[in-house]
Amino acid sequence: MTTSSARRGLITGAAAGALDRALADPQVRHRDMAVELTDRDGDSIKVAGTPLKFVGRFSCEHTYPHRLGADTADILREL
Repeated sequence: MTTSSARRGLITGAAAGALDRALADPQVRHRDMAVELTDRDGDSIKVAGTPLKFVGRFSCEHTYPHRLGADTADILREL
């Protein structure tokens, strides 16, 4: 980024759609760097997989995150 572009507030970056291309890369898919999670109601989301891989642990052990407020009553009971 040049000084003049910095003064104008311009930010350099990757081309549009670069993330989609990166996530479609065969190595990214093979390493489970993007995983799709489905909850018991059938809702699904795509999230980043963990970059840390351990022997004897499989990437398919991801779990869907809890819904907003799902743990509120349990947490408040513990206070």
